[in-house]
Amino acid sequence: MYSGICRPFLILAVGALASACGGARTVSVTPDASSSATDSASSDRQATEDLVLGMDRAATGCTLDRDCADTDPCTVNERCDSAARVCRTDTLDGDGDRHSPGVCGGGDCDDGNAQVFLGAAERCNGVDDDCDGLVDGAAATLACASGGSGTICAGGACACETPGRVLCGDACRDLATDTAHCGRCGNVCHTGEMCRAGVCSGPVIEGPACEIAPTRVSSRMVFEGLTGARDFVFDGRGGVAVAQGSAVVLRRAGETTPVTMVMAGEVIALRYTRASGLALAVLNDTDAGAGSGAIYVLAPGSTTPTLRHSGLRQPGGLAVDAMDRIWFSDTAMNTVYRMPAVGAAAQAVVTDVPSPTHLLVDTDGRYLVVATTYNNSVMRLELGSGGAIGAATVFVGGFGRVSGLAQDECGNVLVADEITDRIWRVPLAGGESVRLLMDVHGPRSLGFGVGEPFGPREIYALSAADGTLRAANLVARGVPLVVPAP
Repeated sequence: MYSGICRPFLILAVGALASACGGARTVSVTPDASSSATDSASSDRQATEDLVLGMDRAATGCTLDRDCADTDPCTVNERCDSAARVCRTDTLDGDGDRHSPGVCGGGDCDDGNAQVFLGAAERCNGVDDDCDGLVDGAAATLACASGGSGTICAGGACACETPGRVLCGDACRDLATDTAHCGRCGNVCHTGEMCRAGVCSGPVIEGPACEIAPTRVSSRMVFEGLTGARDFVFDGRGGVAVAQGSAVVLRRAGETTPVTMVMAGEVIALRYTRASGLALAVLNDTDAGAGSGAIYVLAPGSTTPTLRHSGLRQPGGLAVDAMDRIWFSDTAMNTVYRMPAVGAAAQAVVTDVPSPTHLLVDTDGRYLVVATTYNNSVMRLELGSGGAIGAATVFVGGFGRVSGLAQDECGNVLVADEITDRIWRVPLAGGESVRLLMDVHGPRSLGFGVGEPFGPREIYALSAADGTLRAANLVARGVPLVVPAP
């Protein structure tokens, strides 16, 4: 015990060692009565034993714990058994797993980790748990497979052997098609919905479905992390552009890293054109005073927007009609403008709607629908031949604040009310309004899906309350907004 190295010959010289190098050990010390203090040979022998045993030979046995102190790194808790006058020790076990380290003759290859020792269960964690010299060997793969079929141990974690599948709980799932794990683990599609490209969407229905359109639906989350978003628009190729503060963020289903473009000011509204790409209404500098708003277009593949119109005091909404003309409003100037996607400058075409915001052009080109904050209503203007525009009349009113407009194939306008958390369906030709959704809190902007996986029979809305994009299946198709030409 005292030498730091186990040597069997010491048993003959100084008594008995209870064990060679493990477990509790005991040493008995007795004086050499046959030796004379003046005997040179005896003194030399005693000096040698003192060196080997590391103890005070003047003692007739230990009386204090310090008499038992040694230099052996494999022993701990050296103490004196005062009744028997012998020293006792414990074998080193730094992590308390009842296994001493390999340098002390034990089977623990990491004495700082109680889960690691010879014979321990091998886990998939990048560690040699069972001290067999292999990190995450065959036993680790077996441990993964015990939780679910098709799993392997790779890079210190259980993973799915089949490409494109993700481990959800104890089973490998296809997040692109699994209705119980659509887009991410645990995202369950509503009854009757399908999971397409990682997005829950309604069933495929051919032809109009106006007669079976529901009167009340619930929504589901499509994207999160959209705090502060004001508008969105689909690009028709599986992507959605979101106006979020001063940035335009392009997100795609199944992708974790969005593409972001930052403008000089707050992006108010977005719409695509066929000819010139993305149109943006931007309030360039909120501290710049009057005339700081502008309309830009961003060509496909470009990162530099082109200025099309400036001098707006407060940009409101954007719309693009079937002729690829851009309509936009200036809320502060009570004016709606129109201009071609390419070429000529904008013209003021409506000046009798107070505080215009969101805009929608009827798919048949019959009406311009304008939301106003003046009396929180929606107004309708008839579009005549030769570019003529009729007088504005109240179409539907009584809202808290209109925050989005959309149109379906059945001749209805959908109206979002950010204050009351409701989305309404209103017949464009007049008739009874139907309250469709009440679970999108603070709805902002509306649009039907365009391009897989965004279903054309689903209405999408931003939720200002939780920063998400949500969707609900309306069965009837929506009138798709313009998307860029391929």
